[in-house]
Parts: sequence; C-alpha cells; structure tokens
Amino acid sequence: MINKDVGPDVVESKLQSLLQRVLAAWERGDGRALAAEFADDGDIVFLEGSCLQGRPQIEAVMQHLFETTLRGTRYLAKVKALRFVTPEVALMQTLGGVVFPEETIIPAERCCVQTFVIVRIRGTWSVASFQNTRMRAGSLGIQHRADESWGLAPRGAFPGRADGTSSGARGRGQAKKDGGQAPR
Repeated sequence: MINKDVGPDVVESKLQSLLQRVLAAWERGDGRALAAEFADDGDIVFLEGSCLQGRPQIEAVMQHLFETTLRGTRYLAKVKALRFVTPEVALMQTLGGVVFPEETIIPAERCCVQTFVIVRIRGTWSVASFQNTRMRAGSLGIQHRADESWGLAPRGAFPGRADGTSSGARGRGQAKKDGGQAPR
C-alpha cells in the first residue's frame, strides 16, 4: 500500500504527470522547467556516461543543449514499467528517444531505455536520478514492437536514404553537406 489516504492509482497518475512535465519542458527547450522537476541533488547520466549533478548544473547544461545541439527537438517516452521500492521511492522505466524537428518518429538507432528514480520529499514527487541507455537494434524485437503507434521507426524506415537512417542519426549538418533532404 502506498498511503492510507491516497491509493496507488492516484500516485501513479502523479508520476505520469511528472513525466509529462519533463517531456513538455524538453519540447519547450526550457532547462529551468526541466531542472525544476528534479530533486535539489538530482542527477542525470547521459548515454555516453557523462553526469550532471544538482538542479543548477542540470538547468545550465540542458539549457545550453536546448539552444544548440537539441534545438527544436522533442523527447518521446512511454512508461514500460513502474514499481515502488518504498512508499516514498518509485522506479519508472520508459522507452523513447529524441525526435529532431524534421522527424515524426524515433529511428530505431536512437531508441533508448530510461530509468527514473523518483522520490517523494515533503509530499512532492521529484526525479532523484535519470539514466538514459541506448538500445541495440537487435533487442528491439524483445523489448517492444518497433511499429508501436507512439512513434518508433524500424531500421530502414527512411527510404530516401541509402543507409535507411534519419538525418538526425548521422547529424543534421552532415545531411546538409551532402545536399540531402531531411525526411518528412
């Protein structure tokens, strides 16, 4: 039981709302709003292993990324698992990835699993830790169907490209150098 006064459905709804606020902040390119959803001492571990620690660093680095590399991107994520370690600590696993402005789906090569450690501090749920891990294309069939309606694309889904990848996968700058058009 989560709490005598609040049932598990209410708590799960609050955690879903937390995830939606994180995704909305990303879509707006708002590092401050994204960092506000983290605990004061929260952290982020990126794909390659670099770490951000604490709200100020999360805000500053994410805002810089939103103004440069991640400008105009969205992050799509779907909850795949949610469990409570204690009534005050939840583990949420999501499946998703970055979608560049010219894209409508997540290419398989950018599909990731995210792990959120979410804590309740003085009645408020916050992200204590977030880790993002790239999935291998071979694991996609085991983890989920690549044609789920929420935006995953199987490898080779971009027929305009010889390698079947999106321009975001190899870099938007490279696509421009090659004279290629971004997939629509």
